[in-house]
Amino acid sequence: MRRPSGAVNAFLNGVVAALCSLVLPLHRPSAQQTGASTTATVEGVVYDSVRWAPLTGAVVQLVSRDEPSQIFTAETDSSGAFSIAGVPRGQFVIGFLHAELSELDLQAISRNVRVGSKPVVHVALSIPGAVAIRTVLCGAPAAGDSSGTVVGFVRDADSDMPVAGARVTVAWRNFDIDTKGLHSEPRQVDARADASGWFAICGVPGDGIFDIRAQLGARATPFVLVNAASRGLAIRDLSLGGDSAAAAQPQAAGTSLGRPGAEATAVLEGVIRDPSGTPLAGAEVTLPAAGAETSTGADGRFRIASLPSGTQPLVIAHVGLMPVRTAVDLASHHPASIDIMMTEPVPVLATVKVQGKDVLSKLAGFEQRRTEGFGQFFTAADIAKMEATKLTDVFRRAATLRVIRIDPKDSTFMLGIVSARGQVSVLMANIGFCYPAVYIDGTFMHDAAHNINAFLDPGSVAGIEIYSDASTTPPQYKSGDCGTVLIWTH
Repeated sequence: MRRPSGAVNAFLNGVVAALCSLVLPLHRPSAQQTGASTTATVEGVVYDSVRWAPLTGAVVQLVSRDEPSQIFTAETDSSGAFSIAGVPRGQFVIGFLHAELSELDLQAISRNVRVGSKPVVHVALSIPGAVAIRTVLCGAPAAGDSSGTVVGFVRDADSDMPVAGARVTVAWRNFDIDTKGLHSEPRQVDARADASGWFAICGVPGDGIFDIRAQLGARATPFVLVNAASRGLAIRDLSLGGDSAAAAQPQAAGTSLGRPGAEATAVLEGVIRDPSGTPLAGAEVTLPAAGAETSTGADGRFRIASLPSGTQPLVIAHVGLMPVRTAVDLASHHPASIDIMMTEPVPVLATVKVQGKDVLSKLAGFEQRRTEGFGQFFTAADIAKMEATKLTDVFRRAATLRVIRIDPKDSTFMLGIVSARGQVSVLMANIGFCYPAVYIDGTFMHDAAHNINAFLDPGSVAGIEIYSDASTTPPQYKSGDCGTVLIWTH
């Protein structure tokens, strides 16, 4: 969509005027009348209403209206607070600068403030909330519309210059249930970055996850994951590397990616911590699109060199903890450094001793077919021994199936399962793949093989049956030449 800078800035100044609360005297008494000091302290808080958090690192400026060369400056701390001492009496303009304003296409905010006889003047400043900004960018949502907006900049990874005209794509899948089962439908929305590299895309998932990428000619980022805030506004910059032409294709670790002559010289380093903040040894750090991975040492640190510059998806995994999926912006002229805490343990369900008749019945069929030996079977105990965190961890051990990226050229996190007999191409998405039929508790699930991890987690699975073709599949379950997967839950 087009960049509505004038509307947003006009709206912002109006909203901030309402949000800023100033404790000001109505008259300016003299020092002789009050005996007060001739200077005061201006203090307050700057709040980020988009992310519902204090705004750290905002530069607050106080400029005298009578003497514009008289400027007082302070920076907000980790709590968003600032304090400017020694301010003489008079009329001032107060405002703040922060990268967040540029990200949202907002200019610096200013507000009149009078410093009088009181020793302290309190000021509360705020960026307007996500819903309000989204309404300006995309219009007022219709009743029941829970969609959101994503904004950001596309920049060159090595020069930080804007990349005008880059195509930004947001992709996700919608899931619907009807009498025929669960259907998934791919969705995609595109926009073009303006002359400053800025973009805004409306109609994206407002509460959930989606993938985003940028492309300009042969230069492209892989898709990276965005966790959309329930407040309806997400912010994600994208960096295009000079060597990003082939960055979306899997490569062997340590190899150079991109156009002929381009050198993969970016470096990623950092430390991974457990939920207590202690450095975590043995954590797997993977850049899937670059084909690079390593493990943290005893001090929780890692370093990966010879990487392509630009935005790259990053996955961090460790036994017993939920994987962390994020993105990093890599550049050839300086190392990228991260400090990530893995906070969520893998949920462990207590053993259920009592089972209903339906559960016993379906597991009885599972056990009977397991003794006949026509397919490959995984029990709940087998899955527990694997310490699987997602279903594809189980299917990687299947003799007749392969785990693939749902779009091998671009996507990183949407994994599917295909018959090992089908063609697997990293150059063309979903061409030549042979998807098995998937049933969950006897119900056929449309497109489940395309994104199997979205349907169930391993802890809810009581058994899995895998049949290579129609000749081995139980007759009550329809199957083509790509085989059948039967999943039974607790």
